[in-house]
Amino acid sequence: MDSQRYNIIFEGKIADGVDMEIAKGNLQRLFKADRATVDKLFSGKRTILKKDIPANAVKKYQAALTNAGVECTTDPDLSSAAAAVEPGPSPAIAPAKLARKYGNVVGGGAAMMIVAAVVFIAIIGTLTAIAIPQYNDYVQRSKVWQSIDAVQPAIDKIAEFGKREKYFPNSNTEARLVDDVSGESVTSLVVSENGVITLTFGSENNLLLDGKTLLYVPSLANNTVQWDCSGGTLSRQLRPTQCHDGDYSGQQVVVNRQWVIADDNVTRMRVPTSWKKHPELNDTAGMEYANLPREQYLIVTSDSKAHFTSSADVFGYNVYLERNLRNSVENLQVKYLGEVKINGMIGLKYEIRGEVDNIKIVYLQVTLEGENHFHQLLFWTVPTRWRANLESFEEALVSFTECPGGCSGS
Repeated sequence: MDSQRYNIIFEGKIADGVDMEIAKGNLQRLFKADRATVDKLFSGKRTILKKDIPANAVKKYQAALTNAGVECTTDPDLSSAAAAVEPGPSPAIAPAKLARKYGNVVGGGAAMMIVAAVVFIAIIGTLTAIAIPQYNDYVQRSKVWQSIDAVQPAIDKIAEFGKREKYFPNSNTEARLVDDVSGESVTSLVVSENGVITLTFGSENNLLLDGKTLLYVPSLANNTVQWDCSGGTLSRQLRPTQCHDGDYSGQQVVVNRQWVIADDNVTRMRVPTSWKKHPELNDTAGMEYANLPREQYLIVTSDSKAHFTSSADVFGYNVYLERNLRNSVENLQVKYLGEVKINGMIGLKYEIRGEVDNIKIVYLQVTLEGENHFHQLLFWTVPTRWRANLESFEEALVSFTECPGGCSGS
């Protein structure tokens, strides 16, 4: 048994075929460090990432760094102790199965292949744990959208009341709503005269949200309810597009949405009714929806955790998704947008740009870890429509939900 102790050494080298930006992003997550700290590791200077570890632990640390796309060495050289080191774990899922599933993720030949599951090793080295930068506007918009989605059943209930009774309720009691209707960042939902709904937001130490309101004013015509949500004190940059005032020549744009359910009945999501099912986008994805005229596309793929080792998590699951992008997307540019939390699921979010079959494409990729599954949500469009389509993608994203007992459409 080898009693020698070892240091893990890094000199800024990346593995063959790995994009520098992807490697740096992977190290940011491994070490929970900011970009400036990680950039210093690639100066070419010799850096000790982990000190004084036994031989039987070295391979685990090396495997984690290899999976991140970088090369490391040991001090002293580990080769003399190789026989004493236990081999790493076998792949937890057959590469052929994942190749079939992810070989063609999107139409037009784009691919995201996973070659094996990875056991993510949390390495705590000399780097200081610094929180991932907060993208404040995005984070707050996400909270608003998630909260609106959470209280949407109450809003729908008032609309149904209006269509049935031909007038709108004047209170929560008349609408048969409990007094404490709330969402993730909504502290109250109050129904007042003529069905006007006041959503009040709350967020500790956040003046952008705390105490701000969003009003929903209903109108009924031809047995159809439309909502004007341009009122209230919530700032414009945090509102959904349909709640902006003055953008549409005084006319309120109403985006009707529908619940869509994955083929395996594991997940569901609210998407615009203009998005139609397009099974040709991917042979094995659970959801495939698109609005072709607007070039808005979505697929969702899910993998049971039963196919993976018990130590696998969303960080490891994401490593191979990223690492193999460059096999199918040319001129790849990856922008890490941070960690996200969607209806209790922790995930990672990216903006990805590249070319597939000489067509420029922009992807919004989100990888999530659920109770029993890993999920990949992939939205995409062309660069000229990215900004126009992004909010539709974001609003659909925050509604993504697992259904432990099976999904229903409402």
